[in-house]
This record gives sequence, C-alpha cells and structure tokens, in this order.
Amino acid sequence: MHTQLHQTFSIGETSDTTDSLIFYEELWETQHEVLQKADRIIICPDDEPQGWSIFWRLNKYYKIHGQVHLHSNRKAPGVSYFGTNEEIYTPNQIMRTALNQAAITINEIFRRSVSYPTLSWEDLDDFHRESKISAADHLLMKIRILLKDETITEFTADTVERAYRIYCETKKDESILDMYRRLDHLRWLRFYTFYNWSYGAFRDDGARQHPMLCPYQELTPEQKKERDAAWELLGSITVELK
Repeated sequence: MHTQLHQTFSIGETSDTTDSLIFYEELWETQHEVLQKADRIIICPDDEPQGWSIFWRLNKYYKIHGQVHLHSNRKAPGVSYFGTNEEIYTPNQIMRTALNQAAITINEIFRRSVSYPTLSWEDLDDFHRESKISAADHLLMKIRILLKDETITEFTADTVERAYRIYCETKKDESILDMYRRLDHLRWLRFYTFYNWSYGAFRDDGARQHPMLCPYQELTPEQKKERDAAWELLGSITVELK
C-alpha cells in the first residue's frame, strides 16, 4: 500500500546514508541471526495468544541480545508489554486532548511563521490535522535530542523548559539550526511518503503532490524556515505547563 517509502528509506538493502527497511519473506523462525543481533524485537500480531506463543518460543530457544516488546492486554512480571486496556482506554488517549491541543498550537505557530495564507485548525481536513498531530507526537523525540537523554518518557515543566532553553541557545549556531530543520523535514517527509505523496512542482492535494517532498538541500530558505514551528512549540508548552 505504501508505494512511496523508497523516497525516504533504502528498501531491501542496507545503506550508509539513510535508514533501511528490510522485508523477509521467510518465516521468522528461520531468521536466527537477525533475531539474535536485533536491538529490539516487537511482537504485535492481531491474535494476542499467538503473540504470547512467539514470546515464549523466543525466550526458550533463542539467544536474544535486545529487548523484546509484546503487545498484550494483560500485565506479567518481567515482560515488557504495551497496549493494555488500562493504557489505551483512558480519557486522554481516547480524546487525545493534550496531543490535539499541541497540534492546534503547532498549526497556529506555523501560520504566523509563513508569509502566505494558511488554514486554521477548523478548516484543515483530516489528513492535514493528522500531519500536525504527528508533529506534536514527535516533540518527545525532540526533547530527547536536545537534552541528550533517551530515557525521557514524559513531559514535565522542568524537562520542557530545559529543552527549550537549549534549543534557543544552540539555534544561534547556523549549522545546528540547519540540523534541527533537517531532522524535522525528515520526520515530515516520512509522514507524507507513508501516505503515498510524492514531489510535484505545485501543491495538488488530489494528486498527492507537494513541492517540499524533496531532499532537504533542495528546499528554499523560506521552506527550511517552516520547520522551526515544530521546535518552537516547546516554548508554548513551557508557558502552558507553568
């Protein structure tokens, strides 16, 4: 279904310049070397008992190097699980209140940062709302990058404030600011290519074409500046949390 992934990934072979996405046709049981070298194994079949069966077989027969994550509706000691009903069916998860509000803020910052007319949140279609939500969801990764701490799992007033302060200080360096913009452009590219958008000289939502669906170095200075909005949101969140 995702025919444009080759724009942002190396498909089928490893690459020194971009992330690779490798598919295996064989049964997972035959991929001993891959499983043993993996930094992370995620078990997520539609059938939960099948997932547990895979989990126990991995632990029984394989020498696992990385962490195994299991989709499970029940908790178990010593198991790294995700997706329990308690985690999924919370008011905030169902309504996505906090994430939606962050996405709305991103859209408003974006509208103020560009010189051409843009749509308000109420006027956006579902796809473009999801695009803004994706940007909001990526904020935790931005905080980890800024604070150089991959163990951070939640927003706190102190964490967000420290991350934003570092962003404000480091973005004065043009090369670092360029790196921040490049990172968010890559996130944006991956979202759009996942939904089969491709490059076009003019934006055409019907044809799923966009002039910014190109390598970062081909963007105009104004287009590169648009990526700042996703980082500047940290400042708005800092104010809200205080």
